[in-house]
Amino acid sequence: MNLWEIIINYWLEFILTIISGACIAVIKSQHKKVKALMVGTQALLRAELIRSGEKYIERGFVPIYAKDAFDKAYISYHNLGRSKWKYCGRADARRNRQSGEL
Repeated sequence: MNLWEIIINYWLEFILTIISGACIAVIKSQHKKVKALMVGTQALLRAELIRSGEKYIERGFVPIYAKDAFDKAYISYHNLGRSKWKYCGRADARRNRQSGEL
């Protein structure tokens, strides 16, 4: 192996290592930002779900458009990840009422 081949091989390895390291750093940085956006969006959706729930419980009825919006917000909230807040759907509420738990 002559001197030029050795230099090219080492420099190529060195440059590829730097490029791959930079790519990994960018990916990690973007992952942190996406995670922060997901957590923030989930917090906003949860606040809206609670506000809407309290509003319509106080009124005693829920218009169909509000129920649809609530359902879509909950599905989005649920799809963003685990949550400590449990949703009691219609079937669960009916079952709990019949068993006397609600």
